[in-house]
Amino acid sequence: MPKREPLPRNLPLTLLLNPPLTMVALLLIAVGCADRLSGTSTTTENTIAGIAMLPAGGAAVGAEVVARSSVVLLTKDHVPTPQVLARTVADTAGVFSLKLPPGTTRYYLEIRRIIPVDTSMGPAPVVSWLREFPTIDQKPAALGTVYLEPTSVVHGRLRPQGGEWNTRVWIGIAGTDGYHAILPVADTAGAEFTLADVPAGAGRLSLYVEPMIQIDQVDKPIPTDTVELVGIASGKVREVGTLPFQPR
Repeated sequence: MPKREPLPRNLPLTLLLNPPLTMVALLLIAVGCADRLSGTSTTTENTIAGIAMLPAGGAAVGAEVVARSSVVLLTKDHVPTPQVLARTVADTAGVFSLKLPPGTTRYYLEIRRIIPVDTSMGPAPVVSWLREFPTIDQKPAALGTVYLEPTSVVHGRLRPQGGEWNTRVWIGIAGTDGYHAILPVADTAGAEFTLADVPAGAGRLSLYVEPMIQIDQVDKPIPTDTVELVGIASGKVREVGTLPFQPR
């Protein structure tokens, strides 16, 4: 049985002498008590939290944690960019917590950390983690301990379906902001693309075919196509073959 809250002793005399006002005050007190007993709040309902760890153990201190919407916007430079819902960094224990905007349903969560090494021999390695949360039933989420993994490389070819390819195509990993522009070509054989630092757990590619007639879609959702990626091997090159697309 929950503990009953006692009637406050400092109720104003005007409330005690006025029955309607007294009933309103008691109702407000009851609502407040119920909130304390249930422990629910907007912050709790829209929070996703966890602990980011490096592959070999140890906290992923300073790892960047970003929640992105499945909605893709067009920037002023006409670059497709997923809408960022919340952003934070993991603390010295790898702990992170994000508060998502009210009403958030489908979103992606990406965790990324650059491993500090001597870069004279090449670029610093990156470890990461990416998951899609497609339904409201999976929010909020207490992720627990999340182990980051080495990133991958995705390689393939885009081929237009019929006619000349006289427009640009932007391709990237859904849920990330690493879109890569492929310039126009007039060859139906298409063009190759390579995406580096693909997060572990990435599930699909996202394609934005730039319209042949330029339109102003800044800060408005734009149509994108997706291509499923099955079994990306962590830390390896993944060949996805030829991906057909229809120029707009």
